[in-house]
Amino acid sequence: MVSLIIGFVSISNAQDFSELFKKGKESYNLAKFNDAKNYFSKGLSIPRLNDKKSSKLYYWYAKSMYNNSRIDYILSIKFLDSAIMLDPDYKEAYFLRARIRQFESGIDKYVIKDFKMASGLSSIFLKDIYIKCISIYYLYGKERAFKKIEGIINEKFYTNPKSTIIPKTQSGLDLLSECNYAYASIYALLNNNELALSNLNQSIIQGFNDFEFLNIDFYNLRNDDKFLSFLKGRNLDIWFQSNNNKIVFINRMITKFVENKINNWQKKGKYEKVSDYQNRVNDEARLQKIEYYTQKAIDSIGISLLRFDLITNEYDADNESFKISFPDYNPIFLKVPLNEAQSFDANFNDFEFSNIKFTLLDNYDLEIMHLEIINSTSKKTYIYDSQDIVSFSSNQFAFNFDDIKVNLNDLTQAPTKQISNQTTKIINVGKSDVDTEIPINYITNKNTFALIIGNEDYTKYQTDLNSESNVDFAKNDAEVFAKYIEKTLGVPKENITLLTDAISSQMQREIEKLSKLTKYTEGKATIIFYFAGHGFPDEITKESYIMPVDISGSDVKYGIKLNDLYAKLTEFPSEKIFVILDACFSGAGRNHSLLAARSVRIKPKVDVVSGNLLIFTSSSGVQSSLPYSNKQHGMFTYFLLKKLKETKGDITLEKLSDYVIKEVQINAIKINSKEQNPNIIVSPDVSNLWMDWKLK
Repeated sequence: MVSLIIGFVSISNAQDFSELFKKGKESYNLAKFNDAKNYFSKGLSIPRLNDKKSSKLYYWYAKSMYNNSRIDYILSIKFLDSAIMLDPDYKEAYFLRARIRQFESGIDKYVIKDFKMASGLSSIFLKDIYIKCISIYYLYGKERAFKKIEGIINEKFYTNPKSTIIPKTQSGLDLLSECNYAYASIYALLNNNELALSNLNQSIIQGFNDFEFLNIDFYNLRNDDKFLSFLKGRNLDIWFQSNNNKIVFINRMITKFVENKINNWQKKGKYEKVSDYQNRVNDEARLQKIEYYTQKAIDSIGISLLRFDLITNEYDADNESFKISFPDYNPIFLKVPLNEAQSFDANFNDFEFSNIKFTLLDNYDLEIMHLEIINSTSKKTYIYDSQDIVSFSSNQFAFNFDDIKVNLNDLTQAPTKQISNQTTKIINVGKSDVDTEIPINYITNKNTFALIIGNEDYTKYQTDLNSESNVDFAKNDAEVFAKYIEKTLGVPKENITLLTDAISSQMQREIEKLSKLTKYTEGKATIIFYFAGHGFPDEITKESYIMPVDISGSDVKYGIKLNDLYAKLTEFPSEKIFVILDACFSGAGRNHSLLAARSVRIKPKVDVVSGNLLIFTSSSGVQSSLPYSNKQHGMFTYFLLKKLKETKGDITLEKLSDYVIKEVQINAIKINSKEQNPNIIVSPDVSNLWMDWKLK
């Protein structure tokens, strides 16, 4: 047990424990973690506290310390040791200790033991569901965790809300809200931002308000603008440090480290002569030491934030280089000869990383400057240095590497000499001409609703596919089209839903939502549905499907059938419905088929449509929908956006389609040496009307 806490302040016995604990929690909830630490430490100095109260204070002190500085995580764990020693049944302490250890160092036998203890001590009642389900996730994986949550919902609360297993003080809705929060946390840990946000929102609507672990659960989403806006709108953004706090934090850490080192260095040695001391300690030597220890401090912070368990790599065979991605850092690019690449990749998880050095950028982000990677099998060492120029092509982007100067002149008590000429690799991906200076329309079309989907990465859920089966630039297609919908066509942001790399359940849910919007707008709605990604035909029926990223070409029936999509969108009366598809339905793709073994293309059945529906497709028959690589878009989407930009959206569908069809036909031959003929499909109900329609 840790028996001494630095900063204890003697207080009067009249100061009540519960008052200090209340103030500590208030400070914690306002992200004033240092103040919270002081209150909890004062509480621990009160004589003759019972074990459980002391245990609770150790727990909150540890949590405040960890949130104040992740570098102090080892000390935080020691205080959690004390909490558990005083209360061996303290499930929250076991759980937090496991979370911190796993987050900072990865899974080991101690983490497993703590998660088992936390799970075993938890029931299926309020405030225990979350701990039990997250523990199961770390112990056994997402399937077991999801199955547990579903079992709790279906067996205990949802189908039998009057079940006697629920205490009278708890409602089924409370328990359901915690189940949804557990869902949200697991999706966040899986980097599924959309489902994390959706379930988090649902849990809050149902009344969930216990966010003690939000900062750990949703750490991966902390830079997601949509997530941060969501938190801010619900006064939950206090959990994530602002940029200013980051600067203060890093300055404080570096200053403290350098001061301690310099103070020790400046002391005269017990057996050191005065003349030797004067030669050793001088202004020039001091500046050199400050610079040396500043770099040591930066390296120490950088290493403490590295997540070695989450490193990934991607290989570019043409340039014989690996892109190695670290969470929270820009990727590094390393030359590895083609004949060594397979061994490098096969042993990647067992590599030793050594001599890691960092630089501090002007915005106080850390950047890897140097590291050495040792292949434990071949015993070969690969050296990364930020000054090396390494070519790497990913999705045909052009990467340029610029010099970055580092300035630490804000250090308050130990100013350092400016560190300059430290080169780091920054990826500057040049934007297309249609991605910038997007025209703005100040007229709001409040009855227009848009669902925009860009499915690019099909390998994330389908590990039997290679990267060639992904749809180059589909995300960029969707994201930029969404900006035109909002800025140029005047559709309110809240009327636009943007999905990237969407799974089947997400797509089905949002299509259903779009249908209901038409139902409740009394025939006044204009609907825009846009999809960039893989299309695929059913080999037997020849019917066309658009494919979620988690559905294989061999299971096409689980995709979104176009005829079902059209039926859903026209289920209720509306003004106009536009379906825009940058996808082909022959079984091919921009690069490669969604089905690895497929070589034969299928001519899809021509859809028969009805209602106020117009469909604009990027290709016809057995053709592929091709990319325009230099513009980082699909060929079809690029010329669609180009004309919208030129006309500020004020163009009829007839003129827009004429332009896009002509430009795609010509440029597909010129650039890709293949034919591509976009096509307009119009419902007979509007065959004499659609030419004068406008998206705007």
